Amino acid sequence: MHYKSKMQPEEKSELEPVLADIKELLGYMERIPLLDYRVLGFFHQFKLENKELVESVEDSPESG
Repeated sequence: MHYKSKMQPEEKSELEPVLADIKELLGYMERIPLLDYRVLGFFHQFKLENKELVESVEDSPESG
């Protein structure tokens, strides 16, 4: 049997750059109320315009 050494650094995830962007966006949204308002406005507009898509994702077993 082969075990990974706990001393080896973990490989960087492919999502790491995306998560960094999301973290940056959330930081700006906390400090800039207009940005928060605009992003939430876009989100709600997207949900209204793509209701079937959003509902299909909510109903999928992969969603949280």
